[in-house]
Amino acid sequence: MTGLSIFDFDGTLTDKDTFLLFARFVRKRKGMWRAGIKALPAILEWRLGLKGSAHAKERLFGALYGGMPLSTFTAYGEAFADVVDRNLRKRGMDELNRARERGDRIAICSASVPQWIEPWARRHGIDTVMGTEIEVDADGRLTGRFATPNCKGPEKVRRVTQIFPDRTDLHVSVYGDSSGDRELLDFADEPHMLRKRSPRDIRMAGWFAGVVVILALTILFSWNRYITSPPHVSRERFPIRGIDVSAHQGMMNLDAVAADGYEFIFIKASEGADFRDPNFALNYLKAGHAGLKRGAYHFFRFDRDGIEQALNLIRAVEGRPLELGVAIDVEYQGNAKGVPADSIAMRLHDMVDFLSLKGYRPTFYTNEQGYDELVYPNCPGYPLWLCSFNEKTANRDWTFWQYDHRGKVAGVRGDVDLNAFYGNRKQWNEHLRQFAK
Repeated sequence: MTGLSIFDFDGTLTDKDTFLLFARFVRKRKGMWRAGIKALPAILEWRLGLKGSAHAKERLFGALYGGMPLSTFTAYGEAFADVVDRNLRKRGMDELNRARERGDRIAICSASVPQWIEPWARRHGIDTVMGTEIEVDADGRLTGRFATPNCKGPEKVRRVTQIFPDRTDLHVSVYGDSSGDRELLDFADEPHMLRKRSPRDIRMAGWFAGVVVILALTILFSWNRYITSPPHVSRERFPIRGIDVSAHQGMMNLDAVAADGYEFIFIKASEGADFRDPNFALNYLKAGHAGLKRGAYHFFRFDRDGIEQALNLIRAVEGRPLELGVAIDVEYQGNAKGVPADSIAMRLHDMVDFLSLKGYRPTFYTNEQGYDELVYPNCPGYPLWLCSFNEKTANRDWTFWQYDHRGKVAGVRGDVDLNAFYGNRKQWNEHLRQFAK
């Protein structure tokens, strides 16, 4: 008889809910809060018992990813495998390894979305993943809705029997950690409930989390509306304006951006040692057609080798002229926690030194904390691209100023970052002469 071991994913193989981990990985913290505000009515309906959790989950999913190209979503899923590996649950992985040693076939059945489970599963030799499937429109974009019911409870049993319709010669072991796995556990020949907390504790934690979410969303709304409002940036003093973009913006009409008075664009090219922005090449071509001066930026990962990161950036931009050269995004938000400061400094030095050997003089993007703690102590003297919502920033020493995260620009759907160059037309031309690569 063949052994078949079926594992839940969130909480069983991982120690955190990957729905939230993936959201933070893709949308960063601020994007998560914005999506939470959009989905707040559905979340409240769920917490008040008026509708099920699947309704709230779908609305939140739609607020996070609705309209995103499937290719972009899938690319984030590939890169997310590294995050999953940093958040594994020891007990669940021990059971997985024991099942592998027994020679069992192994499958994952999860309420999460396969696109961010499958890359990790392939890495660990698991080729069967069942999850909540997403709906994609005729243009290859996520509609924000699910194509199948939320894969929990009875739906897990239905999905398993679809994939394994004949269990006559199968000995089925199931590993789960919550009430959403109960029906599948009942279906098993050998059920394993890997509990971490009592159901009562989980319910209490859920109610507490609901209250905290509502309070946090209220605070964030107030923060966004009243505290981080963009400063007034004088058009006369800073006439040369631009935007910065990544795959988050989806498809854009950059000819319309140029017609709206913007002259330059920084385009995300890469992140860490192996992630490439899936829209970089297209955005680069469109920006050139529109006559925008182009720069490429790389999100610096604290926990990855500096030379490998430099190589990743160079390979992403190789053969493409860049009027603004390259920029390195150095910030705490969205980065690994607990990395020693001397390790960050060494990796940053290695990246800058390698880029310099290849003829690139980078610009540094960061906020005031990142500049004071990471950039200035380690790489002083390089051009600064400063993110700040303080009007006093106008009188600081910077080259580019990102002054608004919620800009509205013709040709771009939704919010986009707005930037200004410090200088007049003559200084702008001199900057282009020095930094073109």
